[in-house]
Amino acid sequence: MSLFEKLANMSVVNVIIVSVILIALKMIFFSLIPKEVREYKAEEIKKCKDAKQLKELKKEKLSYYTKTDKLFKELAEFCDSLAFAFLLVFLVIRPFVIQAYFIPSESMMPGLIVRDHLIANKFMYFFKEPEFGNVVIFKAPKEAYANSIDRKPYDPPSNKLQRFWDVISNGDTRPDFIKRVIGMPGDEVYIKKGYIEVGKEDRIEMDLIRYRLKIFKQDGGYGFVRLHEDGVYVDGVKIDENDVKDALFIPNNLEIKIHPAQVVRNGQVLDEPYIAEDSMWDYPNDKHMSVPEECMRKSKGQYYVKVPEGKYLVMGDNRNNSSDARFWGFLDRESIKGQAMFIFFPFDRIKIIH
Repeated sequence: MSLFEKLANMSVVNVIIVSVILIALKMIFFSLIPKEVREYKAEEIKKCKDAKQLKELKKEKLSYYTKTDKLFKELAEFCDSLAFAFLLVFLVIRPFVIQAYFIPSESMMPGLIVRDHLIANKFMYFFKEPEFGNVVIFKAPKEAYANSIDRKPYDPPSNKLQRFWDVISNGDTRPDFIKRVIGMPGDEVYIKKGYIEVGKEDRIEMDLIRYRLKIFKQDGGYGFVRLHEDGVYVDGVKIDENDVKDALFIPNNLEIKIHPAQVVRNGQVLDEPYIAEDSMWDYPNDKHMSVPEECMRKSKGQYYVKVPEGKYLVMGDNRNNSSDARFWGFLDRESIKGQAMFIFFPFDRIKIIH
């Protein structure tokens, strides 16, 4: 973890310790200024009839300061301002207004890459609900990190005062995740995986397509494979159909038909330009046993999920490399902490997050 990340995640105890040290330094520097210079006599203040005369008195006092006195005064004021800023940022702004985060994994590629630093707006969700398509920061449910050896499961306390303290003190030890809202409360959602149909009876699944077509990875790209009805694209570049057949060991005399993956929400196929690749899994299916039985539906032979009230279906944009709600279940509204707004570092990647 970099120095910036350590500072951004400083505990409230350390913040208070630093603030106390700064206030103590302020008092020390202030005490080094001669008493007759830094203190106003009561009778001097009484003589001031208005703010203008009081300002002139302060100016007169300042003229008595030596260079050393002025330095001590400036240092005392700097420590005072810094202590106030520390308390304001870490006890008010960070827990309730905005917070900086960094991206530790590839689950939101290609839009967000590892080590991107971003700003999340935490204030807005006090007054409005998350919306479809929002990229949200949330505290991961314990099912998402149950196998982690360096984290203990955390259960939010029922006591509101204790929960408030956990918010400002970073006492909530659940890891922060970032995903996109794909299903709102009450939505009906399913995913059909991508594949290539060969001839009339055979098909090649997306996992094999991804593996074989990595050879067409572009310079500076990641080898992401997207299926479109007009062809196969790797890192945004269309690959010649004969090259695709050669890579997949398909005889040239056989016809191929491309079936892009589909995410269907309330009967409408989503347009998702932000994803890295077509999904190589259906959803729901036997790999996604996290769906409660009461949320499973079936219509015309197609299984789908109905998102419960107070819950959200969130997924990573890198669908084939993301631990998300497909695997650990719907996300509680209470766990959502903010919306990712923009990347601020590295400087060559500054942009608004859509």
